[in-house]
Amino acid sequence: MVCLAIVAALVQEPSIWYQKDLSGRVLTVEGRYFLATPPEHVIGVDARWLAWSADGRYLAIQGVLPKARKQGWLREVLNPTLATMVWGIWDSETNRYKEIMRSNETVDLGHLSLVGRSGGGFLSTPRGDVSSLYWVDAIPGNPPKLIGEVPLGFGILPSPVKDQGIIVNRDRTETLLLYRSGFVPGPKLPKGSMLNRWDAGGSKLTFGTQGDPRGKTLKFIDLDTREVGTSSNLQFWEPTSLPVFSREIGEETKRLILLGLDEEDTKRGTLLAEGVEYSVMAETRDAIAYESNGSVFATFIREISKSDFANMEELAEVRRTLEQANGAIGIIRELAREADWTLGPPDDVMTKIAGVEGGPDLARQLMLTYKGELKIPPGSPSVELGYVQGKTGRAVIYSNGSVKWQKGSR
Repeated sequence: MVCLAIVAALVQEPSIWYQKDLSGRVLTVEGRYFLATPPEHVIGVDARWLAWSADGRYLAIQGVLPKARKQGWLREVLNPTLATMVWGIWDSETNRYKEIMRSNETVDLGHLSLVGRSGGGFLSTPRGDVSSLYWVDAIPGNPPKLIGEVPLGFGILPSPVKDQGIIVNRDRTETLLLYRSGFVPGPKLPKGSMLNRWDAGGSKLTFGTQGDPRGKTLKFIDLDTREVGTSSNLQFWEPTSLPVFSREIGEETKRLILLGLDEEDTKRGTLLAEGVEYSVMAETRDAIAYESNGSVFATFIREISKSDFANMEELAEVRRTLEQANGAIGIIRELAREADWTLGPPDDVMTKIAGVEGGPDLARQLMLTYKGELKIPPGSPSVELGYVQGKTGRAVIYSNGSVKWQKGSR
């Protein structure tokens, strides 16, 4: 995570921020500024499925671990290593990953659904013509708890608020009401029913058929009473979300970008990652998980103030100026070494700098302040050679190879 409270302080100490330029990870949406934090490594697996909890804190992961190859190719051919499927939950606040279960059977993946806000969920794993159903959570040391078996083909609809959910069959006519301690048969639904939205309390799931009128009395399955109820004034669960979304663009090498919610021009997006195989954004739109190069990463979206953004832009400019100054002193010291550690007059040195790759642009930014020829053998007292001017200060270069920032110098 990024602590924005220190951004302003870092302007006074740009060396701390030298390798932490995040200004390119800020997206502007209608006068608001959103920072995409640097990617956090979660786990090294080939992700098959990722899903965030409703509040964007916990990440459910299903993936394949890299094969552990045996010694020698012949042993691998005669007795090939099995891939290992793992299920786990990652807590973004503690940066702690908990493996829930693993298996060498990777054909049918099973499914891990997070519910509520506790970091818990329901894991279903296929066993013949049924699925074993477990209650799992993110608490270290808590093993999966088997709560029963259900027929294959049932899907879990997790509550966004409470540790419960509803299981439905393929034609959406039979239901099971699911709790941490187990499940019970639920109400039968009319053929062709569509299960729609949860109420704000996370206990009622509305349903209806295609021809049902909208905006009138709604039917719902109530997990508290375990019956069907009706209401004309249900308050629905709505996540507090940011006005941004993520999109994968490209084909072979996908790039992950962040865009404003109503933005269609991908060129206006902020680049988050490259080489992305698969990504998913939380309903709160402040958390994104993705797989790249056999590992799962997460990045988070935080709204920052205009002044924070201005400070970040200033820090980015400081970083660029320091980079130019380091490039300049590297060339200057090489020129001195080739001439028995003697620098020619500033005009001669500037001509030589302009002749190297990238030198013309550097020469336009650099000002050498020493006079005449100057000997700078190793171990000699360091002297100021010049500076690279920036918008808010200058990066001063010294004969010993060091660079220092002087804020406000023009």
